[in-house]
Amino acid sequence: MSVRVTSLSAEQAAAAHAGPDGAFLIAAGPGTGKTYTATERFCWLVEQGVPPDRILAVTFNDRAADELRERITAELARRRPELGAQVMDGAWIGTFHGTCARLLQEFAYLVGAPRELRVLDDAGQRLFEKALITKLSSGAAAPLDPDSFEALGVEELDELLRQGLRFVLKLKGRGIRPDQFHKRAHELHQHHWPAEAEGSGEQRAGNPNLPARAEYEAIDVLHLIYRTYEESLAEAGLRDFDDLILAVIDALERVPEFRTRCRERFRYLLVDEFQDTNRIQLDLIRLLSADGFGNVSVVGDAKQSIYGWRDAEIENIRSRFGGRRLPLTHNRRSYQEILDCATDFIRRDPDFEAEPELVATRGSGGRSVTVLMAPDSRTEARSVAESIRRLHRSGRKLSDIAILSHSVRMLPREFEDELRRQGIPYLTSGGSGFFDRQEIKDVLGLLRMTENPMDDGALVRVLQGPIVRLDDRALYRLASRRFERRGMRLRDCFEESRREGFPEVPPRVAEQASALIAITDRLGGMRDALTVADILNRLLEESGYLRWAELRAQRDGSPRALLNLRKVFQLAAFFERDLVLAGIGDFVRHLDQVIDADLPVGEALERIATADAVSLLTIHSAKGLEFPVVFLVNLRPPRPRDTERLFFDPDGLGFVMKSWRGEKHPRYVATSPGARAVALATGERRRVGRGRAAGAPCHRAHRGRP
Repeated sequence: MSVRVTSLSAEQAAAAHAGPDGAFLIAAGPGTGKTYTATERFCWLVEQGVPPDRILAVTFNDRAADELRERITAELARRRPELGAQVMDGAWIGTFHGTCARLLQEFAYLVGAPRELRVLDDAGQRLFEKALITKLSSGAAAPLDPDSFEALGVEELDELLRQGLRFVLKLKGRGIRPDQFHKRAHELHQHHWPAEAEGSGEQRAGNPNLPARAEYEAIDVLHLIYRTYEESLAEAGLRDFDDLILAVIDALERVPEFRTRCRERFRYLLVDEFQDTNRIQLDLIRLLSADGFGNVSVVGDAKQSIYGWRDAEIENIRSRFGGRRLPLTHNRRSYQEILDCATDFIRRDPDFEAEPELVATRGSGGRSVTVLMAPDSRTEARSVAESIRRLHRSGRKLSDIAILSHSVRMLPREFEDELRRQGIPYLTSGGSGFFDRQEIKDVLGLLRMTENPMDDGALVRVLQGPIVRLDDRALYRLASRRFERRGMRLRDCFEESRREGFPEVPPRVAEQASALIAITDRLGGMRDALTVADILNRLLEESGYLRWAELRAQRDGSPRALLNLRKVFQLAAFFERDLVLAGIGDFVRHLDQVIDADLPVGEALERIATADAVSLLTIHSAKGLEFPVVFLVNLRPPRPRDTERLFFDPDGLGFVMKSWRGEKHPRYVATSPGARAVALATGERRRVGRGRAAGAPCHRAHRGRP
């Protein structure tokens, strides 16, 4: 995709062409051309004589980094074709952790870093965390006193460890090391509980209900979790993303020559999505930059900070970066009513009461915002689906429409059920429900049969799948042979029945079952000679499953099953890329780990020419995407947990209560970008309004500022 920067507004030009020396905060509201402006900033610096490889551009994730690189490359090719593509190959445009990995490899000799870095990706991180929790709960790391958990009021050990691990990973993202936390936390404990601190350990243990003891034990448990996490990484020779950043920060502070060479290398720094940075990312930028961030431009919007759960610190953009503020306030995508709605959401946060309003360059769009109030989630889902059908009949493409929710778990199943009932094709993304799809379970069954022909669970899945269609009654008659011969496997029952002419199974089903099992047996015998991708491709082709998915797509008018099969191929490709010598058994075990760890492997959302389907997304996964029509559903009052609000202040002030921002920031992001029409829907399982009981019809209201 080639993107050309054209017709910069006066605001965008002022921001992109500022300086070049100085610290600049480009406060870019949604839909105001943030990426266009960042692209123009980079290209303008090149036009001022700065070589592309002397500019460091970093952003939050790989997708954003790839988009920024693509846009900059296309624009420079238009403006400065003499530079050539090779110049951009060496450009420093990437993520924070990717940039740090590159610096450590290039300057390994100077900073004492190994040239080969084994870094956990997102999936690897989740699997590592799960293994760590198992290690801790089993007592393999260190003995844990069960009385401690009683004092802390925690019944489930695994839940305590998961919460503790989330906490210590946030500590790491703030640059607080295990022993540093332990020392400072106990100092605070002694300050708050001086009398108890003077007592002996036996005296503290003698009073299990004492709040001081609970706090004391909590500090020790958190320290144990943090220390074990770090030790386990070291034992495995692994690093997480924060390790890369912390290693570069340490080298910049410890090795003056490295700091000098980095600052000479990067004449200017450009940071995108600055509102999503954490403390150590800010420290990295500070150490790489000239004094006082004197050569740094950051692009972001405090109102769009929705990654607090990843420890993004909104104070980075609000107060810690003191650059000159260059606002972008003219939204080119949405109508004014939608922007007013978004502003109304965010102004309910006291920190943004005086926030200037966004201005829609396209003006008013009439009744652009609709409020749907339903007595329950089923009625809400039906109303949304009916609205989508009306839009589609009026000429709106289904691919123009998105249904957004705060999280996958908060999106009632009724929405998918209702879309299916009304024959509306849809795609989903962002949740472990990927492995619950019929087509994915079927493929996993085929893979498991190929790896282990005696896997009874896989055999049942294959026999009852869409190719064979063995019904429950026939399966029961087949399996009843096991009662006659104790210890007999289901596969043995199948083979015995085949030798007898399949008396329990209809002829067509018997023929299909025999053919399919012959395929899995044959490919299983070739597994040492074939790659995972080869086996997967042959399984789907020869079994007829790929053809079934194609026919289903034609029947349902939705490519979801085909796209999900493509996603399995992608998972196999990524797996083989990282483990070249791995086989089908390794891949099956890897998928089992992914399923067991509940990793967020979202369904594919690749858009193909014939894919006209509604998108069901979380607000987080939809960030950066644009849809003309957005339904923001399942709106209800937030229910914050106190454990999510307590945090260890990095500046040494102790434990502080973070002000609850509810869902205002995600809703602001969801309502403000790109959309020409927005519907806000809620379906509480309670009375809605005076006299509205369950089963009452959905109430609609059209207004500009709900």
